[in-house]
Amino acid sequence: MKNLTIQDAATAWAAEKRAFIKISSFSTYCLILHTHILPVFGHKTSLREKEVQQFILDKVKAGYRHKYVRDIIAVLKMINGQLCRMQKVPVPVPAWTLKYPAENQPGLRPVLAAEEQDRLLHYLRNHLNYKNLGLYIALSTGMRIGELCALQWKDIDLS
Repeated sequence: MKNLTIQDAATAWAAEKRAFIKISSFSTYCLILHTHILPVFGHKTSLREKEVQQFILDKVKAGYRHKYVRDIIAVLKMINGQLCRMQKVPVPVPAWTLKYPAENQPGLRPVLAAEEQDRLLHYLRNHLNYKNLGLYIALSTGMRIGELCALQWKDIDLS
């Protein structure tokens, strides 16, 4: 039997999880998986506390809010639990003692100037694909990612 990877566990976990949560939550989990977890841990066959701790520090240093980093780690823990179940490891999930650096007082986050937003909207309009359309709708309406992912045709009034 080949060594199972975090990627293998993530695929199995997502297939199981999909039926039990809202589509917007599932979309958020998938975004976290493909943007943060799989690029760093996807090829690994196990996770060590030390590397997860460094991952947290790297994300905070990169400017991600503590709450979002905790959300990423929550998904990572679920994936790790899936990996342990798939490997039939007796202890379901290693107990990590993870620490988060002190959070600075939140300041004003930089926003796009009106001309920057116009330039970005112009680019998105001229290079339409699914991702760019999502960004275009979000910028034009103020929708958050979860709201955008849950959007259905019945929610749209073209008149």
